[in-house]
Amino acid sequence: MIIRSSKEQIQEYIDSPALNQSKLKLLSISAQAFQEVKEPEMFFEEKEHFVIGKAVDDLITMGQEYFDNSYHISDITKPSDTIMSIVQQVFQSRESDNWFDQNLLSAIDAHNYQPNWKPDTKITKVSTEGESYWNELLQSEGKQVLSKEQILKIDSITSQILEHRFTKDYFKLDEFTDIYYQLAIYFTEDNVECKALLDMVIVHHRFKTITPVDIKTIGDYTKFFDYQCLRRRYDIQASWYMKALHSWKEKNYSCFYY
Repeated sequence: MIIRSSKEQIQEYIDSPALNQSKLKLLSISAQAFQEVKEPEMFFEEKEHFVIGKAVDDLITMGQEYFDNSYHISDITKPSDTIMSIVQQVFQSRESDNWFDQNLLSAIDAHNYQPNWKPDTKITKVSTEGESYWNELLQSEGKQVLSKEQILKIDSITSQILEHRFTKDYFKLDEFTDIYYQLAIYFTEDNVECKALLDMVIVHHRFKTITPVDIKTIGDYTKFFDYQCLRRRYDIQASWYMKALHSWKEKNYSCFYY
């Protein structure tokens, strides 16, 4: 049986103030990094590897319907990061949907975009490159916008994960198997409220085993996976997930192994 978290349960997890592994990993940098919450330099930042990775996760773990309701496939080529951020800032404060009614200059100045250019030149440049993206934001109705190039990459990665001989068996179901997708776990460690969101947890009732699976899209050759694990401190994430899973197992499957 497949058990998926609802959109509301995932949002509840995101909103929870409990400590997660991403925050905890900041301790490996410094105590100051852990304590500070740094705002992005731009109003809006879209990192390609995060967008691709999350989209692959959502397509595999939440299914096609959830994916279709969360992502908008665009025919346009996205503008530069800075212009995309400018358009997003204008979009969030818009009073009408008409691109030509917008005050672009305040958002342009907030991004310190091309400070040596004349105001009219900056407005023309942003308008030329940003109008199509603006229209996509209107059509997307709050969904994540994906370019055609991005969706091709997402579909390719997803197919490889689901069909490759080394990974396809993780997604097989039988009468003895339950697969939990996007399982939110809340637990307490040393009197600290903690949380973890696991991509997959496979429960095999016949063999009484519980197997956690985390889907990674590292943007590199698989032969460098060990290096990427250390660089991105996936060891901390794995340890944290095992702590969470132990707590969940004791509440739900106390006689099982993991």
